[in-house]
Amino acid sequence: MHFKMQKLRLTSAVLTLMLLLTTLGLAVPSINVSVQEIGVGAQKVVSPVLQGSIWFNTGLTSGELVFSNDLPGGTKIYVMLYDSGGNLLAYNYTIQLTTILSAGSVLRYSLNNPAGATRSQVSYAHVVVLSPEYETTIVSGNIHVNTQKLGLGVSDTTKFCTPITITENSGNTLYNYSVEIVIDDSATTNPELWKLDWNIVNGSNLYFTDDNDRPLYFWIQQLDTNNRIAVFWVNIPYLPANGKVVVCLNYGVWPNPYNKYQDLYKVFLFVDDFNTFNPDAWDSNSQVTVNNGILTLNGGQWVWTKQNFGEHYAVHMLAYLGYENGTQFKNAPNTAKRYYSLGPFIMGYISPSDVAYSEGIGGRYGGIFVQDAKGELTFTLPDDPDSNGYWDASISSPQYTWNQWTYLTVTLYNGNLVFYQKTSGWNWGNISTYIQMSSYTVTISGDGRIGIGQWSGGPSYYGWIVVRNYVDPEPSVSVGYWYYQLTFYPRT
Repeated sequence: MHFKMQKLRLTSAVLTLMLLLTTLGLAVPSINVSVQEIGVGAQKVVSPVLQGSIWFNTGLTSGELVFSNDLPGGTKIYVMLYDSGGNLLAYNYTIQLTTILSAGSVLRYSLNNPAGATRSQVSYAHVVVLSPEYETTIVSGNIHVNTQKLGLGVSDTTKFCTPITITENSGNTLYNYSVEIVIDDSATTNPELWKLDWNIVNGSNLYFTDDNDRPLYFWIQQLDTNNRIAVFWVNIPYLPANGKVVVCLNYGVWPNPYNKYQDLYKVFLFVDDFNTFNPDAWDSNSQVTVNNGILTLNGGQWVWTKQNFGEHYAVHMLAYLGYENGTQFKNAPNTAKRYYSLGPFIMGYISPSDVAYSEGIGGRYGGIFVQDAKGELTFTLPDDPDSNGYWDASISSPQYTWNQWTYLTVTLYNGNLVFYQKTSGWNWGNISTYIQMSSYTVTISGDGRIGIGQWSGGPSYYGWIVVRNYVDPEPSVSVGYWYYQLTFYPRT
């Protein structure tokens, strides 16, 4: 929404700002508008902030504010809380920043509450932000108008916001990055200290917005309001190198204006939950079986994606690794007394020329016991890995867990291909919770694809596969306490 004053005498800009604040019941602060005394043109009032959040305690004696934009020292802030009849319940007209307030930072304030009102009486809040900075507009020829930036934030107590600050740590500007957001209040019984109001939030009344109040694509991995745990994935369209963005988890809103933004397939680069086998998504060396949401790979079967994912990505999957059957893999470091047998293999990077850099998993035979083995497997698709490849197998630790459902993760970053496994837990997206199994340096010759296979034995089973963008270190996430959402006007 634009507050533009078309073809008015320039001095009317002063009156408009004064009326705006007077309407709110404030003593009019000092507002400076520097204008030349002649000319007619257009000028707009600009808010120094687009979005924010406000919280106040039960007794209306103190509260907190969070803004989506940096605010400079000298900024004046006015807070007013009203009941449903428009009566002023509590206020603070004396807040002035002495230093810069960074976006996403918490500003604590006190409240005057002359009648002893409580939070349950508050229906809406107004927050006025008056910046010492100016917006300059050329209105006609050499006529310049400098107007102090002024914003009015409006909030009601039915729309909640949990501010989430996402910080880029790798030194790369990121695009369409899938960020995992975990909110865990399971150990917190005091509602004043919750990150969400778990009595209000549900899967139908929530959505995410960026610091310009634009909706973001998201997916709810878990939302357990009884135990107060939630896991979300949000697609962040743009995250500047070494910078940060503040997103808002909005909830308590019905009807939900952005329900369609809950879309798993627009959060990640690639998703397959194997309801069917999709030949548009996968190539295969033979016909494979998908039943009841499970992809089955027997010995001699492998599949790989048609889509490529760039040169920096992470792959997550739910997998049940089946043993090899003892068949000798000839192109391995075998000896006269011992040999290796390959079972499942994970193709972490498939080059444009179809060279597959993989983790081979199997066993070593020839002693008293069969020992688990692993190692880098490199071959060219779609051929048999033992016809044109080499498996650099060994019995080095750690070894993979077989014959049970586990999570596997593969990351490719700056030519470093790393494989991970974990056997328990719900947080499959947090790589720090995994055990690193192997790490290989690979030659990157272009955008990569991924794949999975079983050379002998099996079967191995796969429940789902997800691919997302990846950098190291990943962005960090800081979740604030729940607030009521503030929307600021004018909207630019």
